[in-house]
Amino acid sequence: MFPFVAMPKIGQYIAEILPLTHFLRVIRGVMLRGEPLIGLAGDLLFLLVFSLIFLVISTLLFSKRLE
Repeated sequence: MFPFVAMPKIGQYIAEILPLTHFLRVIRGVMLRGEPLIGLAGDLLFLLVFSLIFLVISTLLFSKRLE
């Protein structure tokens, strides 16, 4: 939406933590530039690690009770 470089530095740091930023980079790279997935490996790796971390956290916090 907005140019990433035009954001304040603190905003850029926060945006780098959000998975939506990396997802948009992957989608734009594939759909608009036709970039191969190997060129987007850094963003894909971030999304994979982010997903695995939250999968583990949610699994540990999930508790099912049979009453």
